[in-house]
Amino acid sequence: GYSIGGVTGVSAVPKAMETGLEGFTVKRLGGATRYETNLLILKEGGVKVGDDILVCTGKDFADSLSASALGLPILLVNNQKGELTVKQQEFMSLANASYCIVGGNGAVSNDLGISFIEYGTTRRLSGADRHATSVLVAETFFDEPEYAVLAYAQNFPDGLSGGPLAYALRAPLILTDSNHPNSAMCYT
Repeated sequence: GYSIGGVTGVSAVPKAMETGLEGFTVKRLGGATRYETNLLILKEGGVKVGDDILVCTGKDFADSLSASALGLPILLVNNQKGELTVKQQEFMSLANASYCIVGGNGAVSNDLGISFIEYGTTRRLSGADRHATSVLVAETFFDEPEYAVLAYAQNFPDGLSGGPLAYALRAPLILTDSNHPNSAMCYT
């Protein structure tokens, strides 16, 4: 089993949780920040040189929910800090990847986005809002899917559960809510 999150993993997943996992080897993946934990997960997940990597803000959930249906690695960045961490730069210098930034300037600033060009080909998928961005992700990565999974755009638990379902169905995850029904309806 794996235990993920928090400073050395213990604050997010308490050590006491391991007592119910006797007989399993438990490996903690926990960095000092969510960004370090993210890198540990990417490395453990076996991101290979030349893979496509999605880039999403680590401060909000909407764009990474839309991206979760793709089954591709997601690199979380801190737009407030406005620069890549040293550990992210080290990871990216070895990855020789192609980067797709999901979200607009408010999620991943243009200055931060430009820094990816040094590490590989870079493009951005950005709609007018989270709803439109989810449709843009769907239109870009899914060619005539048989299904689409709809998830509530204003909170993450349902969408988080729906991401693996969408991936298993080879379907996009479209964000919607009662104030923005047109975004989901226009994706047909």
